[in-house]
Amino acid sequence: MMSSVYEYRKLCAFIIRMGYNPGRGINMDLRELLGFMGGLLTNVGFIPQIWRLLKLKSAHEVSLPFVSLFLAGIVCWLAYGIAFGLLSVIVWNGVAVILGSLMLYAKLKYGR
Repeated sequence: MMSSVYEYRKLCAFIIRMGYNPGRGINMDLRELLGFMGGLLTNVGFIPQIWRLLKLKSAHEVSLPFVSLFLAGIVCWLAYGIAFGLLSVIVWNGVAVILGSLMLYAKLKYGR
């Protein structure tokens, strides 16, 4: 029981550090808004490429080292965001891990 209370307090502290205030909603300054906009635009840019890979069932034009290094880099950025409690970095790199994983899946399945 003590462990779950401790984990709950840790989670609450993390959420508060990220800028969420239950009484007032999310407090976001211009820097965080820029982070969200940059992450959104960057991730939306990958969707047409992944859609094409899956639709055509061809990934010969995508380099396996590129996809692997991209995914490793995104995982590092996600860990960085978690370590510093940067919400925009956490959210968009979490999305990028999913998109990168889809790209890796397409490359491994259709790229040989």
